[in-house]
Amino acid sequence: MSNEEMKSKLDGFKKTYSDFMMGNIDDEELAKDTTQPFWQSMYLSKKRLESNDIEEDIKVTSETTIGIDNISTDSTDRCIVGIYREPVIEEKILRRNGRKIYNYKGKKVCIGSVIKPKQEGNMVACPNCGNMGEISSYINGCDYCNSRFQVEDLEEKISSYMITEDNKEKVKTIGKRFFIGSFATGAVLAAAFVFSIFAMIIQTMINPDRVSFVFGLMFVVPMLVLPVFIPLFIVVLIVLGIIILRAAFAQQSERIEVNSGYYAVKSVKGINREKFIQNLEYKLRNIHFAENSEEISAFVSFIPDKLVESYKDVIECSLYKATFEHISEVDGRYIMNFSCIMLVSRLKNGRVKEESEKVTLELSKKTDVPEQNFETLRLYTCPSCGSSINMLNGGRCDYCGKKLDYENYDWIIDKYYSNINEKHIREVKATDDVAVGRRKYKDPFKKIKIEMIAGFIAAVIIGLGAVFLVNKSTIMFLLNEDKYIQILEDKYDELPALSDIYPDIELKDEKYDDFERTYTYSNTDTYMSDEYLDKLLNEYGYKKDTNEGNMKSVVKLYELDKYVKAYITVTVEQKNDETIVKFVADEKRDYEDSKRDDDSDD
Repeated sequence: MSNEEMKSKLDGFKKTYSDFMMGNIDDEELAKDTTQPFWQSMYLSKKRLESNDIEEDIKVTSETTIGIDNISTDSTDRCIVGIYREPVIEEKILRRNGRKIYNYKGKKVCIGSVIKPKQEGNMVACPNCGNMGEISSYINGCDYCNSRFQVEDLEEKISSYMITEDNKEKVKTIGKRFFIGSFATGAVLAAAFVFSIFAMIIQTMINPDRVSFVFGLMFVVPMLVLPVFIPLFIVVLIVLGIIILRAAFAQQSERIEVNSGYYAVKSVKGINREKFIQNLEYKLRNIHFAENSEEISAFVSFIPDKLVESYKDVIECSLYKATFEHISEVDGRYIMNFSCIMLVSRLKNGRVKEESEKVTLELSKKTDVPEQNFETLRLYTCPSCGSSINMLNGGRCDYCGKKLDYENYDWIIDKYYSNINEKHIREVKATDDVAVGRRKYKDPFKKIKIEMIAGFIAAVIIGLGAVFLVNKSTIMFLLNEDKYIQILEDKYDELPALSDIYPDIELKDEKYDDFERTYTYSNTDTYMSDEYLDKLLNEYGYKKDTNEGNMKSVVKLYELDKYVKAYITVTVEQKNDETIVKFVADEKRDYEDSKRDDDSDD
């Protein structure tokens, strides 16, 4: 069988898979295209849906025209095995009693395996032991191992077919959301700035007397906000970039974690890690879909009633990540500690809830028992008569009645713990062989999505907080403008006018703005201006500010309330036979510079 023929077999199985799950073909039709272990897995999955009155409408189509990618093709002494990967579009609808309870359409990845017994001319290798014989000889049993097969059993079969999350596509999606979120953040900042400009213009149109104040704010706002938001925006980009790198790292991580336990198992002769996990996945699916303890009693050493009850609402599951924790040899047996992440769909309150489950196991196997091969057409055969054994009835042969002693055949699950906190796992192991906890495992990609959303929210909160803390007094002033203008007016009224000290001088003009007062007098002697400023220095607590020829000024810091402080500067300028006295309020005046200038004059 060529590689292209095996690809074609897998490509055609997409329809078979959909037809079976939708009830268009029965169990026997499915068995013609699948191996025994895979058939049992699909059978249990479909049975669980039917027991919950759920109908599945599923369609799987190729995402691109590139076709199926070959991961590996191996030839053993018994079978030719091809493993393939294909990006697909999955459209899946679940209905219960005619009501839609689940609807999904999106990109996923299909990973499948195709096998066929090795063939040389008219001779075909026995799928169970590898002995070469004519096809007709297997009807009465293999001459070497006595396993019985029908002619259709020796044709190519699908040994696994899994539609799972496409981690590469997840990384792309997170990347898109990163750029969209970054663009949206920038757009919001720009929109807020533009809106503030329009708001100021509209305010000017409504109240023309405040033109100078409004246009002053048009220059103040960007100077206050942009220095905060630009660095913040850069920090957000860096943080989200780190999240993207984490997503890429999660995508690159293999299904089997490479750790010390991985290499410890690798060093044990006769244990194939990939085959072990494939066999274990079938067992875990059987456990999740079992209707009673008898269906899984063959390969567990404990009473599984608690697990059967716990998984009653599971309608789909698959093994997502696997970790070999430790392996040892004790009294002629291998003892293995193993953990994995299962993707589980549960039916809760009439809706489908998808979650992740961490399963921790302790397994054992006799050291002289060879590793079973998932790449076989009939994994379980009766040691007495050679007929296929259905593990769903406890591993008892339907023909001769002999029960399979699974301990002499494969790994036994001795301890089983679901969603138990790692901090308490040792305590639980000491007292119980099986336990079900409430701790939920979080998918790393869901964590990354949460981190991204939290990053954007944190950016907004930090940005607003930074703007408020840096410009607290300015913001409070803008929010309570009329209040502070009145306070400043009162402060101006408390100060003496030049005409109050020298009543004989002529007041030619006076102007009142929101933050300024300007008095224009007829020309006065210089000593009058100096005496006026000295009065402010000595009696009103002002400090010297500037002394530039004909213009002198003094300044004082006022606390308008617990939020806002303002500097009032009094400037006296002699110009063109006039003396101009100006009161100006400034929230950002550098008081330290004023104090330093004052000290230098002394």
